[in-house]
Amino acid sequence: MYTNADASLQFSTSGILDPSTVSIVNLFINGILQPSNTYVVQPGVLMLSDVPFQGVPIIVQFIQISTS
Repeated sequence: MYTNADASLQFSTSGILDPSTVSIVNLFINGILQPSNTYVVQPGVLMLSDVPFQGVPIIVQFIQISTS
């Protein structure tokens, strides 16, 4: 489990957002897009089914699509 406190401040632009407030959530581990059934995103929390090796970059991407 990862929380907002685990973020690397030099690269973080936001905390872990509520997935109900965005259009798309993507998770990349070591640059590889992960299937959505291998993780759960909740406000401020990312839970993974498998733990990556220490030091491997984890990127959670939030995309908001609007019609205006």
